[in-house]
Amino acid sequence: MIRLMLQIIGLLSGLIGLLAGIPYVIEIIKGRTKPQRMAWVIFFTLSGISFFAQLAEGATNSLWFPLVLFLESIVIFILTLKYGMGGFSNLDIVSLILSIGIMVIWAITKSPAIAIISSTAVNTIGKYLVVKKVYKHPNTEYVPTWVWSSVASFLAVIAVGKWDWILILTPLHNAITVAAIAGLIVYRRNQLGPDSGTIR
Repeated sequence: MIRLMLQIIGLLSGLIGLLAGIPYVIEIIKGRTKPQRMAWVIFFTLSGISFFAQLAEGATNSLWFPLVLFLESIVIFILTLKYGMGGFSNLDIVSLILSIGIMVIWAITKSPAIAIISSTAVNTIGKYLVVKKVYKHPNTEYVPTWVWSSVASFLAVIAVGKWDWILILTPLHNAITVAAIAGLIVYRRNQLGPDSGTIR
């Protein structure tokens, strides 16, 4: 019974993650959302590493959301090439180098645990790039996607079904940081007004 519940929670996390990503893609194509390019290069790279590393560590029910996140990151990364903003600052370049470094570390050590820990650290840098952008331009992001992505991440944590910090680290980190970004967007919009910080 518990196993079935965990499977359902895991599937639900993946479904919510999928449904959260679809309007985000639509908002990008319509020009109302402008993702930070280098952040999504990092998210695309690290979500792939995280998914395969968690798979290697034995994750099962909690894998649906990382899989959805990886596939959505590919789509959004491609869209940022035309519709995104930023991506060429010194911090962006350093972040990219760190992402490449993680792949090298994983290839050398062949340790899924090291890959998960390292990717979580660099993922924080990617989220910082988003924070920098939304602080100045809060109307260039679609809040519901960030909120529901956080919910999906929390469900993925529950779906692990045991206290395994390696398997819990990535979804828990994502849940907290994504919720913080959603909160920052709302806070800055209230500070700046409906039209401030928007790029068209």
